[in-house]
Amino acid sequence: GDVTLQEKILNLIKQAGKTGFKAGQFPPFASSDHASFVSAGIPAVTFYSGNDTQIHLPGDALANIDRASIETMLAAGELAINGLIPVAR
Repeated sequence: GDVTLQEKILNLIKQAGKTGFKAGQFPPFASSDHASFVSAGIPAVTFYSGNDTQIHLPGDALANIDRASIETMLAAGELAINGLIPVAR
């Protein structure tokens, strides 16, 4: 993903007191959803917990999703959106 965007998002997450997040890069030609945006020159990042041992396998089912990981990723996404696109409330 976009390194500058990654840094901004990580800073927002850290400012909110959240820990355990780190930046990383998918290997070239990775087929993550954000890759098409990056290829088109649009800054993009993805949130990944690393707990997807069953992704694209028979065990890749809603019942096997790690709820704590989903909640963590949603919280990070919310912090990123609210920090990058301030909206009056």
